[in-house]
Amino acid sequence: KSVPDVGAIEITKVTDSYGAEIANGANTEDTTVNLTGTADANARLQIIDGSAALGIVTVNSTGDWTYQVSGLSVSTHIFTAQYVDGSLISKAWMLQVVMLLVEKFENVENQRLVRVGDSAECESLVLTVSGYVTGDQYGYIENHTATVYAQAVVTDPISMTAALRHTYSAVLIDLTLRVWQPTQNDILRVEAYNDTGERIFSRDFDSTSDAPFPQVVYIAGPKVKYIHFTAKAPGHGANITIRQLTYTP
Repeated sequence: KSVPDVGAIEITKVTDSYGAEIANGANTEDTTVNLTGTADANARLQIIDGSAALGIVTVNSTGDWTYQVSGLSVSTHIFTAQYVDGSLISKAWMLQVVMLLVEKFENVENQRLVRVGDSAECESLVLTVSGYVTGDQYGYIENHTATVYAQAVVTDPISMTAALRHTYSAVLIDLTLRVWQPTQNDILRVEAYNDTGERIFSRDFDSTSDAPFPQVVYIAGPKVKYIHFTAKAPGHGANITIRQLTYTP
């Protein structure tokens, strides 16, 4: 190992609580990080986040030091290390703590969207049923899933729209399609739109060739805001069920 220059002070690596490295300027979902660096042997350093002093660490006899920071807020953090006498300060290491949000429909159980246009208020989104059928058609949230359901003769596609409460750079969707008397013409279409209404994603799933369901759909942004699900099942009923959505800021 090379010995640091006399007086030099540097943050050389930052890792999360699992040991994965976090590059300078990168994001992490972990609220605990470990700073590693070099400085004069046996010196005492003040670790700083922005303008807030976090604590003191003593450099070991070979010029290495580590410091763990926990309880970080979901925001941008700019770490520096400085000799306690204020003589020198390191270059900054910036990272952003982000929240990975998972919608499992846990807080909105037993909601029924009886009429077309009804909506359900979920933690991360507002879910709306749309489409028209000649028989029964409605949506419901139960067993930690959200479903739009059509029975009898479907005259137009059934669909539902998830309006996200925030924009995201990526969304992972675990969903399934069930059709009655399936044919090659049964299609599930997933579309995503950004915050200006521009379509940024569209994919069709065939109920036969893309079976078995469930499917996991990955949508990359930027600024994913609306997700639209449409089932085309001419002449019979269908279910679209969203099992879980995972968002990346």
